[in-house]
Amino acid sequence: MLEEAKFINLSRSALGKCINALAENSAHVPIRDSKLTRLLRDSFGGTAKTSLIVTIGPSPRHRGETASTILFGQRVENMLRIKDEFDYKSLAKRLEIQLDKLIAENERQQKAFEDEVERINLEAQNRVSEVERNFTDALEKERLKCQMEYMESVKKLEEKMIENQRKHQHDGFMKDKCNGEVLCIKNHILFHVKFIR
Repeated sequence: MLEEAKFINLSRSALGKCINALAENSAHVPIRDSKLTRLLRDSFGGTAKTSLIVTIGPSPRHRGETASTILFGQRVENMLRIKDEFDYKSLAKRLEIQLDKLIAENERQQKAFEDEVERINLEAQNRVSEVERNFTDALEKERLKCQMEYMESVKKLEEKMIENQRKHQHDGFMKDKCNGEVLCIKNHILFHVKFIR
């Protein structure tokens, strides 16, 4: 009887700790301290309908214990929570809907990524084409410029050649003219000399 009373008191003490923790809204409720509290864990969690029966006696001899029992009963206050039924069909349906949304989102992101890649490729091709066109135009302008410079140089050289030829012809004519005048003078002198003789 002594051992049984000891275990009963330990269970009552553990139950009191659990009720105090619930009354103080503590984050931890020590439900593993005794077998009684482990059996009542659904009640502590608010997922079971619980009734507490306290018994007292009218004897003046047990007045102190009666008062503590009444106070203990007054501290008990538990909020009832409705336990959700676990429905596998609704869960599977919810997961299928979520999976469909994820697949649609993935496809949308993939399409957006492909569109972005295509846009970047087109932009790069346009830039390359523009650079090639600008390079071709610049090269053509440079070629025309070099050709014009070459033609001007050739024209200047031709003008110089013509001018040099004219100078040579003029110098030759003047030389021939001078030679002719000298010859005429010589012939004239010889004629006069012969005439005088």
